[in-house]
Amino acid sequence: MSAHKQSMNTAASVYARIRDAIVDGRLPSGTPLKQDQLASEFGVSKIPVREALVLLEADGFVESFPGRGAIVAKLSREEVEEIYLMRRALEPILLNRSIGRTPAVTWGRADGVLAALATGKLSSSEWHELDQEFHSLLYQHAGLPRIQKLVSNLHSNLARYYALYQALGSPFYDLGEHEHRELLNACKAGNVVEADDILAHHLERTSNDVLEALQPTTVTEDDA
Repeated sequence: MSAHKQSMNTAASVYARIRDAIVDGRLPSGTPLKQDQLASEFGVSKIPVREALVLLEADGFVESFPGRGAIVAKLSREEVEEIYLMRRALEPILLNRSIGRTPAVTWGRADGVLAALATGKLSSSEWHELDQEFHSLLYQHAGLPRIQKLVSNLHSNLARYYALYQALGSPFYDLGEHEHRELLNACKAGNVVEADDILAHHLERTSNDVLEALQPTTVTEDDA
């Protein structure tokens, strides 16, 4: 393996580890990300750490400030609004392209994910992972890998808001379960128009619920 390829693989590994720590709350929003500290923790040089932070910033997980370093991106209403605007624009494209191409086995896997979501014994982070898997299965056969990757990144960024999802409680999860089931049934029936309407409603409702839960006091001024 060339030195360049090895460096890229190392940076990808560091990226995944930092991203996972941000998503599950071990690195809360606003946490400083010191390159030397991260390099020591991961047993790598500062070069792949620096490369990983650049990728994380591009994906919205990290903010950097000239001369002041990088921090975990802070939670904000503006970010939630932008993420959901993009999801509402892109996911119907994927869904419409995918429905007629999706084999029965994929719908069966989506059924299994909904069964897991309905257990009621999940942490918020576990619920978010299954929710993302469900949506990914619906779009899996769209044949639009760039849009699929972008949507996956947008959904992943919402995992940073897991505490808000948790605070919304049972009504939020119960409505989501109902809408997911209706959406999957429309997809199985090949009803593109109905599926599109259900998806649009689902994304608008969840957006409004999260924005309502994200009170201004949740967000602090940048003191990095």
